[in-house]
Amino acid sequence: GEKIHVVLSKHIEGKLNYVFIGTVTDFFGPIDSVEALMNEYNVQLLVIDAEPEKRKVRELIAKFPNRIFGAYYPARKFDIQNYFMFDDFKAEVFIDRTISIDYLISDIQNENILLPSNSQHIPEFYEQMTSSIRRPEMNLRTGQMTARWINRGPDHYLMASNYNRIAVQKGNVNQALLSSYQEEKKDGQNPFIPTSIAGWANLVRMKGSNLGN
Repeated sequence: GEKIHVVLSKHIEGKLNYVFIGTVTDFFGPIDSVEALMNEYNVQLLVIDAEPEKRKVRELIAKFPNRIFGAYYPARKFDIQNYFMFDDFKAEVFIDRTISIDYLISDIQNENILLPSNSQHIPEFYEQMTSSIRRPEMNLRTGQMTARWINRGPDHYLMASNYNRIAVQKGNVNQALLSSYQEEKKDGQNPFIPTSIAGWANLVRMKGSNLGN
């Protein structure tokens, strides 16, 4: 988009506490920039979309060595336990888009993400977090069902939240396997039933915990 969408969090007692949700207009500068947020919040690890501003991202990596990684969603196949791969030398991370978003949604549903009390007033936050739908697809070559998250509108905050979670996962072993990846359901139904996250906002309001200002 025209702005850079950012989600910053602290990992406290097994939960992600979102401490900043918002946008900045530039990569560098003393205010209203990624650089300013890195300094203000003393960000230890930032995962940022490597495209399309590849040059700017490389400049950020050079300015904050070992603290920023450019993210890619490659076409290569990952598995549920190894769904992201950090390359420390190149300061890059390669992520399975579907599996990583599945884990993010699982964390939301399990109330492992805590929002600041002003989150409902952040422009387009809920809209962008609920703009995607999980859709089943059949591999015509193998006959197996797979799934993809399809965005039906801008999803910048969803992607920022996904990158935030991947940053936290670096160095951790994630054992929270999703039930939707079981090979066969007992009732014989397709394990990849389309699931919208349109109820995400209501779930947070009803069950989520809020942080004070």
